[in-house]
Amino acid sequence: MKKSLVAVGVIVIVAIIWTIGSWYTGKKIEGEFDTFIERTNTTLKNNAPEAGINVKTENYQRGIFTSNADIVIDIKENSERKNTTVKFATKIFHGPFPINKIVKLNLLPRLASTTIELVKNETTEELFKYTQEQAFIIGDVDVGFNEGLDANLNLSPLDGNPYGKNITFSGGAINYVGNTDLKDIKISVVSDNFVIGNKEKTESMTLKGLNIQSDLSLTPFNFYSGKQTLNISDINFNSDDIKFSFKNFAINLDSVLKDDSIDGKISYSINDLIAKEQNLGSGELTLLIERMDAKAFGNFLKSYNDEIAHNLANGNPLYNADTIFAQLLVENLPSLLKNSPRIVIEPFYWKNSAGQSNIKIDIDMKPWTLNQLSVYSQNNQYDQVIKALFNHFNINVNLSKPMLIEMLTQTEILSSDDKVTTPEQKTLFSQKATAQISEFESSAKQNVFTSPTEYFLSDEKKAQLNEDRPILPWMLVTKDNMTMDIHYAGDELKMNNQAFKLVEFLINIGLMDNPSSQPATTPKTTPQSN
Repeated sequence: MKKSLVAVGVIVIVAIIWTIGSWYTGKKIEGEFDTFIERTNTTLKNNAPEAGINVKTENYQRGIFTSNADIVIDIKENSERKNTTVKFATKIFHGPFPINKIVKLNLLPRLASTTIELVKNETTEELFKYTQEQAFIIGDVDVGFNEGLDANLNLSPLDGNPYGKNITFSGGAINYVGNTDLKDIKISVVSDNFVIGNKEKTESMTLKGLNIQSDLSLTPFNFYSGKQTLNISDINFNSDDIKFSFKNFAINLDSVLKDDSIDGKISYSINDLIAKEQNLGSGELTLLIERMDAKAFGNFLKSYNDEIAHNLANGNPLYNADTIFAQLLVENLPSLLKNSPRIVIEPFYWKNSAGQSNIKIDIDMKPWTLNQLSVYSQNNQYDQVIKALFNHFNINVNLSKPMLIEMLTQTEILSSDDKVTTPEQKTLFSQKATAQISEFESSAKQNVFTSPTEYFLSDEKKAQLNEDRPILPWMLVTKDNMTMDIHYAGDELKMNNQAFKLVEFLINIGLMDNPSSQPATTPKTTPQSN
């Protein structure tokens, strides 16, 4: 009897503690909920003001063990000056041991566990017609005592004509791991298949194998750094006018904060671009920026986002966003260059069945001011302008003639009004492309130091001029390739195997007057060109 009373007493005590704990965590989660919404709006304003999104809560009803609330997302429509509203119903199970987790024998303590579901309203009712009245988005969110968030959302399959479009969607998943302060964010978005087209089914786009991954952290300079990837395994466009497809489209971003500098790399790649049954090839472009001043970069982003937010608040369209970006970039450029950033483009290539062409650029910048450059320019010191701009730079261009001929031939085929190209037409297009490359090759062999006005001079006069200056072709030409190499460092510039003092090169090319103390000289070596 005594043991039974003790057992009952323990159960009662546990129940009381659980009730008090649930009541306490219920109060705490309400405050965390409001704080999280506020932080979300701040993050959106700072990083994506052009989206015009505002998040708020409505109908918060707190109980002892559970609470209910609606999350409302308002999206401002500039054109019609009205908001599109999307609403989610949430049921919050209070910690430390949420009921919905206990029934699944998950006894890990947490602040709360929340279920979330898209609500049917004027905006979303079209979706519900084609999901068998199931919510298009449904999932759960766990909130830890350390303010950690773990969210898992499922997107329902969709098949029908919502919003006037013919859509087939296999469904998908969105996962989020981070903190309520939004300082660390990990997001994953995955979907197998998505098809969208018009009701007549004369136009469609098919997207397969979507995979988005993001792992970001907020820097002290109020912008995010980390890794982001976008991969699509297969995209296919079909219409009456044109059909094209490509595979393995990828965008990769990677940025790292190093003391007061930010290093960033972005790459784009695509395989098997096909149009009019022509495989146009594959390519990749990677841009690397090292030693960008982090504080200046943060200020630049803030200025841009503030300007975009100001335009939205005043109902102005965002078609001038690129202009705003360019203007602010010019204004902030000296401060962005404070830490002498390095800019590298490599790899940058395109290849097709006939060959591959590559471009490599490596530029090591210096900090400078417009006033400094202006003084040098006014005093005919253009060599000093370059020295003020760059520590060094390297440019390498390697063009495959067969690849360019194939590319120009395919361009002609794509430009043709004929849906099917005959072998005879392709031969004519190939001959035209060969002639164009031959003409380009002739221009590439011209002397860099030849003035355009000299083309009107007699051959005798041209020969006389060439006796007094170096012969340097724009590109070195072989049977299958045309190449250009430029290397600059300090006071030396080397182009296509010929070395010059920087001032000599600028004088010879006509960009700088010849000071009497520094006459131009002719290099002794000549390039090998076929």
